[in-house]
Amino acid sequence: MNGDNYFMLCFSDKEPGLCGPRRITKNGIQHTFSTVFKINYISEIKFATKFNDQGARAYITSTTKVG
Repeated sequence: MNGDNYFMLCFSDKEPGLCGPRRITKNGIQHTFSTVFKINYISEIKFATKFNDQGARAYITSTTKVG
């Protein structure tokens, strides 16, 4: 199954507070996926939320399955 793409949006460990989903570190993403996927990019973003006018901090990740 070469060439399968996986995209992920997750809360960043840089997002303050305890509410909402578990926060993930950039290193955690790399460690979890790098053995099976080629990491194309991990970008820091903010996404709209009704709980924070400034947006919530997150990572968006693109990977491609290898092997």
